[in-house]
Amino acid sequence: QMTPALRDIIVIGGSHAGLFAALALRDAGFDVRVFERAPEVLKGYGAGIRVQPLLAEMLRREAGIDFGQVATRTHIDRHLAPRRSATGNRIVFEQSEDGQFASWGSLYRALLGKFDMARYHCGEACVGTTERRDKVEVRFASGRTETADLVVFADGIASTGRRRLNPAARMLYSGYVAWRGLVAQAALG
Repeated sequence: QMTPALRDIIVIGGSHAGLFAALALRDAGFDVRVFERAPEVLKGYGAGIRVQPLLAEMLRREAGIDFGQVATRTHIDRHLAPRRSATGNRIVFEQSEDGQFASWGSLYRALLGKFDMARYHCGEACVGTTERRDKVEVRFASGRTETADLVVFADGIASTGRRRLNPAARMLYSGYVAWRGLVAQAALG
């Protein structure tokens, strides 16, 4: 719900998470601008993404994305591991399960297509923020400054927001447990 004290929002990071946040905030009535550090609209990043049914429904409902246009379906969930002595892979798990997969690029383009490109700014790497009474001033490497009521950081592994809010945090690789995961809100208790 939009309040008079909180109208203008800047999202730092223009990939999937940033665009999804921007679309949800825009649809809730906020004035949203997105700033992406890459010099142009993103291309060639990522790989295939398994789209869980809950995520597919949220993206259909919140962003109007038709997964029939950007995803492919499968009916088998198969996990592979390298063979120890021969070439190729061996199946270590297999079950019948419907699933949808989308390429990183097709999902990104679908999200971007739902956002106003005049409010999506490329080539703007956030280098810092300063709180000014009830506003936040955002500084960019280009020398540009912007002011907003709220800043949302969705700028990935090298997040300026993470460094600002928790400077002691150190990124350590721990391996992948899952690429993506969703928990139903009711299960969070």
